[in-house]
Amino acid sequence: MTQEKERGATMVELALALPLTLILLLGAVEAARYVSLQQAVSTASREAARYGSTTGMGAAGVPHYVDCGEIRDVAQDVTPVGLDPTAIEIGYDSGPATAIGAWCNDVGPYPDPSLIARGDRIVVTVSHPYESALPFLGDFLSGTVSATDHRSIWKAES
Repeated sequence: MTQEKERGATMVELALALPLTLILLLGAVEAARYVSLQQAVSTASREAARYGSTTGMGAAGVPHYVDCGEIRDVAQDVTPVGLDPTAIEIGYDSGPATAIGAWCNDVGPYPDPSLIARGDRIVVTVSHPYESALPFLGDFLSGTVSATDHRSIWKAES
């Protein structure tokens, strides 16, 4: 009779501890997924801005800082997340607290290089949707993960 009581108590303990343990484990996995996506998006924006701030000519024969297609390709190549090219925004400003004066794809595939002065900054924002893999948390943890990076443009004096 004593062994049956001990076995019953063990089953009750398991019934109480197992759901809590599974919720904690699934929460840790979900948090890891979110942090991984945030890191991938941040890396994509940083590397794209880094490429766009360098001197030199891109494959299309235009300076790196206005080669919008190549800047987007760099963002997509550095991350395993399938980034939508339309979710990669590329703009230019004159420094902190200034408005973005030009955007990639405003007119044609490249902005006019003469509109961008040496020392202006390239601003790259990358966004990607995030949805929870857990059905009971989907409404709370879904949204968009985004990251923005700014880099000063190194442009040859004209």
